[in-house]
Formats: sequence, structure tokens, C-alpha cells
Amino acid sequence: MVVLLVLYMLGIDNARASGNSARFSSILESLPSRCLPDQAADNLPFGQGFNTPQKLGDGKSMPDWAADLPGLEVAATLEIPYADVTGIAVTPDSARAFGRNLARAIQRYLRK
Repeated sequence: MVVLLVLYMLGIDNARASGNSARFSSILESLPSRCLPDQAADNLPFGQGFNTPQKLGDGKSMPDWAADLPGLEVAATLEIPYADVTGIAVTPDSARAFGRNLARAIQRYLRK
């Protein structure tokens, strides 16, 4: 059995912020991958898998809490495996390269 670890965003229970997060994730995916690969299809929408209201109990996830802050556009949790992402090692260099892609995605998101 082969198990691939992926980088993904957890969806939230807020339609506006969830849509904005999906747009941001698409922008991030569209950037040239010189680092850890990110694919929007790997994201875990709210209500699927372990990302359910039952798992949260009476509380809120951090992004669900943040989505209610005035002026907030994107609220998400980005999960990054420690060892590798789809076979690419998570190293200081690959993590920094991914951080640069995150910054580029933020810039593109804010320009639109």
C-alpha cells in the first residue's frame, strides 16, 4: 500500500469565507511549483471526513472563529505534513519556497 501525504486546507462552516478560501487555494495551486505541491482538490471541505461539527463539539475551529472578524476575507487552516508532500521532502528550503508561494498567492488574491 502506498500512502501519499498531501498539503491541504480545511474548509470552514462559513459560505463567504469558504468561497474566498477556495479562490485563494486555486491561486496558490496555479503558481509554478518549485516547492511543495498544493492542489485544491486535496482540500477537505467542511462536513467531510473528520472536518465535521461533531468533531468540533461545542466550540469553533480557529478559522471559523476568525471568519466572523470584521473585514476578514480568507480563513483557513493549512495542514502541512512534517515528512514529505506527495513524495517531496519537507526541508527548510522546500518550506521556505512554499512560504514564498504563499506570499505570491496573497499578493495575487489581494490584487483581484
